[in-house]
Amino acid sequence: MSSGRRAMGTWALRLRWSWRDLRHRWPQVVAIAVILAIGTGIFAALTSTASWRRASNDASFEAARLHDLEVRLAAGTVTDEGSLLALIAQIPDTADVAVAEERLVWPTQLEVDAAGVPVLVPADVVGADPGALVDQTMLRDGSAPPDADTGLLELKFARARHLPSSGTVTVAGNRPLDYSGRALSPEYFWLASETGAVIGQGNQATVFVALARAQQLIDRPGQVNDLVVSLRPGADTATVRSQLESALTAHELGGTVTTRDDEPAYRLLYDDIDTDQQIWNVISALVLGGASFAAFNLVSRIVDAQRREFGIGMALGVPRRQLAVRPLLVGAQIALAGVVAGVGVGLLFAEAMRTLLDSVVPLPVWNTPFQPGRFLAASAIGFALPFTATVIPVWRATRTQPVDAIRIGHAASGRRGWSRLGSQMRWPRRTLHQYPLRNLLRAPRRTALTALAIGAALTVLIGVFGMLDSFGRTVDRADAELVRQAPDRTDVQLDAFEPITGPTLSAIGDSPVVGTVAPQLVVPAQVGTQDDRPLDLLVTILDMATAPWTPTVVDGEPPSLSTGVLLSAKVMHDLDLSPGDRIVLHHPHRSGAGYEMVDTEVRVAGSHALPLRPIAYLDATQAELFNLTGIANAAQVLPAAGTSPDALQRALFGVNGVAAATSVGDAGAAWDDALAQYTGVLRLVQAATLVLALLIAYNSASISVDERAREHATMFAFGVRPGAVLSMNVVESAVVGVLGAIAGFAGGYVVMSWIFGSLLPRTIPDVAIDRYLAPGNALTLLVIGVAVVALAPLPNARRLQRTDLTATLRVVE
Repeated sequence: MSSGRRAMGTWALRLRWSWRDLRHRWPQVVAIAVILAIGTGIFAALTSTASWRRASNDASFEAARLHDLEVRLAAGTVTDEGSLLALIAQIPDTADVAVAEERLVWPTQLEVDAAGVPVLVPADVVGADPGALVDQTMLRDGSAPPDADTGLLELKFARARHLPSSGTVTVAGNRPLDYSGRALSPEYFWLASETGAVIGQGNQATVFVALARAQQLIDRPGQVNDLVVSLRPGADTATVRSQLESALTAHELGGTVTTRDDEPAYRLLYDDIDTDQQIWNVISALVLGGASFAAFNLVSRIVDAQRREFGIGMALGVPRRQLAVRPLLVGAQIALAGVVAGVGVGLLFAEAMRTLLDSVVPLPVWNTPFQPGRFLAASAIGFALPFTATVIPVWRATRTQPVDAIRIGHAASGRRGWSRLGSQMRWPRRTLHQYPLRNLLRAPRRTALTALAIGAALTVLIGVFGMLDSFGRTVDRADAELVRQAPDRTDVQLDAFEPITGPTLSAIGDSPVVGTVAPQLVVPAQVGTQDDRPLDLLVTILDMATAPWTPTVVDGEPPSLSTGVLLSAKVMHDLDLSPGDRIVLHHPHRSGAGYEMVDTEVRVAGSHALPLRPIAYLDATQAELFNLTGIANAAQVLPAAGTSPDALQRALFGVNGVAAATSVGDAGAAWDDALAQYTGVLRLVQAATLVLALLIAYNSASISVDERAREHATMFAFGVRPGAVLSMNVVESAVVGVLGAIAGFAGGYVVMSWIFGSLLPRTIPDVAIDRYLAPGNALTLLVIGVAVVALAPLPNARRLQRTDLTATLRVVE
């Protein structure tokens, strides 16, 4: 019993002694703990995003009861109310249908008062029974419609345009509509065009109203064009789908039957999870690696600074094993403190990400629980490296002779490192001016580790800044291309195909505010295979000779009947194509009252300048490929002289048959929204990594002051002023900062090369993103790497001035 008590007392004494060491260096301990917390917390949060998103998607689509099947009539066509429901009764497996509901979903335009400015945007009117059981409208704020004439406004659009939770909007045709709340619906959880077009949250509205109200708003009384179906558990979705397709054909109703997997919002929200996670895994690994390496370096330097105490203990006969326990306890407690603090950082970062994700993709349910498995993985690394950083210098110190360990300053280095090189320096002439560089040369391991720690933080920052700048440059490049010609034009989308001399285009051309109308066709297609999956295209067919805007040809020649199709450079690269090659285009071909999908071999004319992979162009002479010669569903419209783009949009707002009229100046917002998820998370990481870099710089300088306390005290004793010593520390830190900046920029170049050469082509395959680091940000990072590190010793000025010479120079305590 007495031996056990003695052992417990011994460990209690060691713990108290280690706590004394922690209190003595508490600013450094706190900084290292925060560095570890940032690394482990961000790693745990970022690596959890896939689990969060998948769980949130599952819960949200289940809560909103997304359809299993949808019957949608061809664009611009409707049928009598009840006709689509009658199809259910005529299929063999009627019993497998749990719920079927008719709707009217129609493209139109909406006018809203956004912060006192009238704004016109394309919109969908969704009409369904108020008590719908499939594709439910979920109220997010405001109140439920008090009557059948009041509707709800889609949440993302309302947020983007800063609209209140209730108010009045105007539907095309100058029809006012009151709304009482802002809501979500599963088909609109994510704004996605079936053809791959980029849609900004503020550029697409949706209003949810009762079926009768929708029929009234768009002048389709008693008509529907959509049927959503929920199947019973165990039903064969493919079989019921096939039966509904046969029923559509039998009743000569042109349309399609799709599953929930075909729903753009559903498909994209799930398809992007694993690819996006690859990006966050890389970023989180860089942050954790940089933090852990920095902690490794700083902890090892703290232990190295206690080298003299090891020598004194060994000289007094204390067993080396017992001497090792105290610093090991210090290292373990620092690592443990960082890991525990990482829980808090992880929870804070998770909440910040939840808020960010909800702003980009507001779902009815966002589940962002703490992921213990992810945190334990990060904690294992976050604990192991700093603890190892304690073991290594302890092992080295306990294997030196006591007299060598007790030596201090210049004597401690002896002829180790590159001190001989320092002794041969002839410039600068004054010894004190040589001191910073010679100090670095006689401890090359410490210098290298400190520079690499700073470089690791800079590498992460360069990777993050580089991705943000590259995304921004890509958006700017797309904007510049779209406004290169006719920057005041408005792109008009019709609600159906019609002849170029049809009533809608004629009405647009007759308007006194319209200067030029250039009809065009926009149709979906597919080309080639990549990983056994065809690439989706959005083909625009326009008159390359007369259209106000035509795409810039980067390589090859413009599209024509003889030259072929103009593809994006991204498609050319992904499919290893060159101008003059031939591809098979899978596209719709008009046949009677409907369309059939056919394959046509076409020549590749060249590539255009837009960075979006699905975009392709054909000349109007090639419309025969689709059997749509003389047909249009879109147009480029220029305003008449003296007419503003806003006035043009307002005039088009009242034209029947116009589904949307969008100024090309709004394209940038759509691109920003499309990349908002990435840029938002990257800015969070950017802020955290900046804090990480500053903490590393401060702690490195603080530990240097402790390591050289006796040297500084000796210089003070010989009359050197504290200001001179501080200046030497600043110069030394600046040199380390330069070395760290070199390492950081070299590492950043490697990381960016890998991210843009390998990672992003897999994770964001539809966008050609340029690798770019803005000069201003490069200068900022250089300032962080050199100037901030150089100035880091300044907070220690008071410590230097208050140095107790007697206590610091004492050899034995």
